[in-house]
Amino acid sequence: MIWGKGIPLDKIKEPASKVWMGQGANPVCLMRTSWNDPNAIYVGFKAGSPSVNHGHMDIGSFIMEADGVRWASDF
Repeated sequence: MIWGKGIPLDKIKEPASKVWMGQGANPVCLMRTSWNDPNAIYVGFKAGSPSVNHGHMDIGSFIMEADGVRWASDF
């Protein structure tokens, strides 16, 4: 995420990719079907091992949203 003082949100171009995946020891994956559709599908999850730095016990965390509704998330 990048912050910029005084930059109107409607002037920021949407990213070309709809998928981002961190390839580190604790990989994170974020996927979406659209950047500007409020009914788009969004899925995010975290994988890895709890024995590495910042692994903690949130390995396997996930979220899934569609049609403006959060349909699934871990507890």
